[in-house]
Amino acid sequence: MRGYRVHHRSEPVADLLRPGRLSHLWTGTDDDTREGVSCCRSLEALATYFADRGANLRGSIVVEIEGDEAPDADWDADEGAVLLRPTRIVRTMSLREAGIRPTPQCRRCGSDADVRGGYCRGCRMILASRTAKHD
Repeated sequence: MRGYRVHHRSEPVADLLRPGRLSHLWTGTDDDTREGVSCCRSLEALATYFADRGANLRGSIVVEIEGDEAPDADWDADEGAVLLRPTRIVRTMSLREAGIRPTPQCRRCGSDADVRGGYCRGCRMILASRTAKHD
């Protein structure tokens, strides 16, 4: 089976092939781990999965992997995610090549809340007040 996952560039892609690799909830705790690598069955499913989350994908790539489906269900199985035991890295690609549009983030603070013109609402207000003081 093939799967597609978002993977941060700072982590070696080869680590996905490590036997016995565990997936963790995005909460960052070890409360619930499951064997396998979380992914989606298609690029379209992956794009939809992340579009609904507004996740910070800065510095990420998409990795196409091949392997066997793990016995455990992914936490987000109802949203199309599956756990895979990867046996091969097929290819890597940029988010753009994969058709995933990252949530825009503020150039000043990195927030993804109400970003317009490159800045979030709070930073737009700060910048507008500074401009007004100089007029």
